[in-house]
Amino acid sequence: MLSRALQILGGNDMIRIIQNLRIGVKLAIASALSILLVGLMIFSQMSGNAVVRRANEAAIAQQTIARDAIDTKASIRGMQVGVRDVRLAMAPADLQKAGDYIAARLKSVHEFSDEMLKISRSAENRERIGKLTGMAGDYAKGAEQIAAIRSELIGIEAKRSAGGELPAEVNSRIAKLNDDGIRIAREVTLPMAAELETLANKVVDFAKHKVEEEVAAAAQEMASAERNSLIIGVVAALLLIATCVFSVFTIARPMSALSASMQELAN
Repeated sequence: MLSRALQILGGNDMIRIIQNLRIGVKLAIASALSILLVGLMIFSQMSGNAVVRRANEAAIAQQTIARDAIDTKASIRGMQVGVRDVRLAMAPADLQKAGDYIAARLKSVHEFSDEMLKISRSAENRERIGKLTGMAGDYAKGAEQIAAIRSELIGIEAKRSAGGELPAEVNSRIAKLNDDGIRIAREVTLPMAAELETLANKVVDFAKHKVEEEVAAAAQEMASAERNSLIIGVVAALLLIATCVFSVFTIARPMSALSASMQELAN
């Protein structure tokens, strides 16, 4: 079988060349083939693991973005609650507490957004995240305007004597302040809150969609890696068989013949 294969590859000259090689050279060739076998197996394992690991890391990154986007959405809703508390505040302490809560929620929005921007690779989603962060800051500024109006109203009410009437100009000022607060809420904070909600939902939906894509890609890469490993394994097995046949025909048989000749000479 080996002679026929060698004839196909190079003819009788190649057979003679191999047969005329020294035993040491033949052993070196057999060892090199074995080393090649081990190298192929190691390469198959390492390359397959690397591909699957990259796919899994991408899926984990998208899951992190989805989680941070949901947390960002929760922080934005917390800011909306803070604005409501500002509008309902009846004392400076209540106003300060609501303002501090809005500031804390805004800080959380920035932290989650920064985390998403570090790992996001999509230009489209990065643009959404940046817009979301900037708009959250603008929303907080609108809340500050409402807080300033509410603070002035609380101050006016504090100066009112029990059961006393306020001057007409003060009542006019109160009416104007109330109108300004309603206008800011209607024209600034409420539309901005709705847009923030829409942006946050888009970031969440995009991240979830990318998670599904990356998980599917990881499964596909894993299947491809398994298929490649199987192919390399079959090739390695064939190479091992060829190495054994090579050793038998080019090393074992000549050694047996040499041993038999030496025994004949000894007899």
